[in-house]
Amino acid sequence: MKTIINNLPDSYFESLGLPKPSIINSLTDRIRFIYVYKHIRPGSVLDIGAYFCDLLLMCRQAGHDISGTEVNAERVNFSNSILGEEVVVQSFRNGDLSNFSVDAFDNVSCLEVLEHVPDVELAVKELCRVSKSSVFITVPFEEKINHVLCVHCATYTPLSGHLHSFDSSSFEKLIPDGWYIHKQSTLMKRLTKQISNRLPSKNWLYAIIRIIDYFFPGKGSWLFVELRSSKEK
Repeated sequence: MKTIINNLPDSYFESLGLPKPSIINSLTDRIRFIYVYKHIRPGSVLDIGAYFCDLLLMCRQAGHDISGTEVNAERVNFSNSILGEEVVVQSFRNGDLSNFSVDAFDNVSCLEVLEHVPDVELAVKELCRVSKSSVFITVPFEEKINHVLCVHCATYTPLSGHLHSFDSSSFEKLIPDGWYIHKQSTLMKRLTKQISNRLPSKNWLYAIIRIIDYFFPGKGSWLFVELRSSKEK
């Protein structure tokens, strides 16, 4: 049984509090951030769900103007404390980015967020609306979503708050007019995911993991999608 959710109330986002765990130590996460970073184009960057600011820190070090969003005040303050500047704001609740103007950023990234948003089509439209040229997305790939009975509200609730499962054809149905899929691939094959879970988070291991992926292909854990504006053609 699945729970149909049209919109999450503000109280839900407030109840999320700070991200957990308090630190990210996974090479798997690091590889995902580095992979996306290597696709970032010149210009400004907006990262949706800044979290621990891994991507924004890389982009700032490379000279990009950076901005970010989080869904509640606690997370906004937490992200800004990591960056040491006030560049993360509260936004993207239920996929809404109305506090940003059209074409406000050159690059927009949205990593491991869309699976939590009730209206994915609206969310993707918003990502494209505020981007001049490029949108970068990662989501779990072909995830089997499990539901459990909530003892508080007596309804079936998806584990980890994942509302959607994505496959290789999902984004063909979601992209708005004037945009196209420039690149799509899967990350972290089964073998490399098992290996990376046992290794420290070191940047130099990224190259080794990518080589293993090349020689031992298979189903990836995450789907990476790069959308581009048709104006770029």
